[in-house]
Amino acid sequence: MSYTFYKVLHLSSLSFLLISTSAMFFFLILGNKHVDNPKRKLVSILHGITLVLVLVSGFGLLARLGLHNMPTWVIAKLLIWVYFGALPMFAKKFASKALAVWFSLGVFFSFAAYLAINKPF
Repeated sequence: MSYTFYKVLHLSSLSFLLISTSAMFFFLILGNKHVDNPKRKLVSILHGITLVLVLVSGFGLLARLGLHNMPTWVIAKLLIWVYFGALPMFAKKFASKALAVWFSLGVFFSFAAYLAINKPF
């Protein structure tokens, strides 16, 4: 697969990850916490699938860049990926602060974009 393919897959997966995570927060904010809600289940499935696609396409990009070791900026992005994976749990645990946790999604996404573009360390 080409570098362009992995980049498009990575960016598309990231957009769907942001959409699915935001949808989870909106379900929580609107008070629809029921696990048996089929829409909430669909959003949770989409969140999991996109997390895997982001990881696979990210490592594909690293392989196409010829990076076979783990620079510090890659480790930082992996930690952000773990945070994105844990956001649904944070949304449930800190339901009273859901908007603040949801705002952190944008902050961490922006920091991950900065790391990917500038590769500072």
